[in-house]
Amino acid sequence: MIKVLKNIEFVKLLIGRLFSNAGDSLYAIASMWLVQELTHSTFYTGLVGFLTLFPQALTFLIGPLVDKLNLKKILVYTQLFQSILISIIPIAYYGDFLSVTLVLIIMPVVSFTNQFFYPTQNVVLPYMVSKDNLVHANSLFTFTYQGTDLTLKAVGGVLIGMFGAISIYIIDSIAFLITALLLLTIKIPERSIQKSAKSSFKVEVKHYFLLLKEGFAFVIKSVLIWLFVISSLGNLIIGMVFAILPSFADRFSGPETYGFILASMSSGLLIGALAASWLSKYPMGLLTVFLFFIGGTSWIISGFIKDSVLVIILFGIAWVPMGATNILLFTFIQSNVPELMIGRVVSLITSISMSLMPLGAFLGGIIGEIQSSQFVYTISGTSLLIISLYCLFHPTIRKIPKISNIQPERYGLNNVLKENG
Repeated sequence: MIKVLKNIEFVKLLIGRLFSNAGDSLYAIASMWLVQELTHSTFYTGLVGFLTLFPQALTFLIGPLVDKLNLKKILVYTQLFQSILISIIPIAYYGDFLSVTLVLIIMPVVSFTNQFFYPTQNVVLPYMVSKDNLVHANSLFTFTYQGTDLTLKAVGGVLIGMFGAISIYIIDSIAFLITALLLLTIKIPERSIQKSAKSSFKVEVKHYFLLLKEGFAFVIKSVLIWLFVISSLGNLIIGMVFAILPSFADRFSGPETYGFILASMSSGLLIGALAASWLSKYPMGLLTVFLFFIGGTSWIISGFIKDSVLVIILFGIAWVPMGATNILLFTFIQSNVPELMIGRVVSLITSISMSLMPLGAFLGGIIGEIQSSQFVYTISGTSLLIISLYCLFHPTIRKIPKISNIQPERYGLNNVLKENG
């Protein structure tokens, strides 16, 4: 770990990630709260949630572009572009032409631009550190991301309460500018970029869709289709509650509570992820039933409590199952899916289930406008109980043993491979 920190180019990239993460976390909470202040409508917070989250579902389209473009230019230009975009909000505010429409236009563009930054960092990393230090480097990247996100979501709410959302945008713009200037100094070894011949383009496209079709067939004909349903419903819930949290938190002490609620969500996910290795020694099916029952119960109870501290604690507990089951699901795939299918299965499940998150944000905003933010909050918690019951009464899922004892052929994890050759 210490050895990799002696690599000055890696340290520059790591610090750049720290500043960029800080900007991402702060503008996300500031934008949701700003829209809440401008409209006092869950419809608009839901809409901004949809527009912000939707670019994440398009990440799979960005990979081929990252493989073709200049890596350093992607890193620098994305941060510079985000700095300029974010600065438009305070300029509009002080120029007295700020509107919710402007925020709704800028946020998805910033979010889409950001989808280029993180994949590019992952591509750059092997060029900067040796293979022996790659695990340590990735661990530092993950810790930086999770730690920054957790801290600044809590602090961001307090800062908004003290200085207002517009001040956060100014800080964001400066953070992205610092990142751009820092990354401008890094040295990335040249890589050979080979352009595909035009004559082979149709063959490449045909082969791509053939592989995609095989991936769909593999998921549909195995137990993964049922686990995919759980993942998709979970992301739908995340989107719904994301849309109404500003309004829900406004019942207490405003932006401070909103920030702490977001921090408790991140804490729950992190605790669940850390506990996953210990939980993996238990039967995966019954464990999923138990975790989602505890999570759903904790969530529902928090919706009827008036003490903000208890709400924050119980809401954080409710997210522990999400963090644990996400890790267990991907470990299940990595351990039992044939190696040549893992990439397609993971990208397929991730892309489609993630696409339901922005849809959930949009639906949550509409339902919150018709009913109330507390209603959406409560039905989101109830959905975790539904997942628990779904797993309990689905015989295949309920009987899944601990991951180390799973027999792939029993769950259709090698039959499709044989069918497709």
